[in-house]
Amino acid sequence: MQQVCNEDHSDSDCVVVVVLTHGDGHNLWAKNVKYPTETLFEYFNGNRCPTLIGKPKIFIIQACRGGKVDPGSTLRALGPTPAFTSAPTTPQRIYTIPTNADFLVYYSTSPGHYSFRNPVTGSYFIDNLVYILNNCCYNGNYQYNHDLVTLFTLVNQLVAIKFESHNSKRPEIHGKKQMPV
Repeated sequence: MQQVCNEDHSDSDCVVVVVLTHGDGHNLWAKNVKYPTETLFEYFNGNRCPTLIGKPKIFIIQACRGGKVDPGSTLRALGPTPAFTSAPTTPQRIYTIPTNADFLVYYSTSPGHYSFRNPVTGSYFIDNLVYILNNCCYNGNYQYNHDLVTLFTLVNQLVAIKFESHNSKRPEIHGKKQMPV
């Protein structure tokens, strides 16, 4: 990470970091070593990586965040999706921004929860993320124009509605749900 942090990102529009590993709580595991998740983000803050100031820093993390499982809730009816608005900006003004500005972190599961995977096909979260990116971003004609948060919301809907864990040998994790955040 230090090597990427030290690079000149002046000609880059953003940085995207995708991590697929084991985790627990606020830690990620690699080669039997535990790393606090926050250290991953610190490499790319404004003090350590000044050529990324004002540019999106996107992190997609597939890892458990604890051992809790979600039994799910019964949904009777879906309501309308709220409309979102954006306030106009004034680019003429000079701003001082937080050191940790422009971070978008997308986790495979809620804090404290287990992140399910299929031993053969891998992560349900990553599978659905790839599906949405392949089918909603580009169709050969640049017809689709979805922002990243909308795409992530579509992934959340797929995982929330279509996914349910299947492990009859471990009833404590069988039939459970997962929610990316």
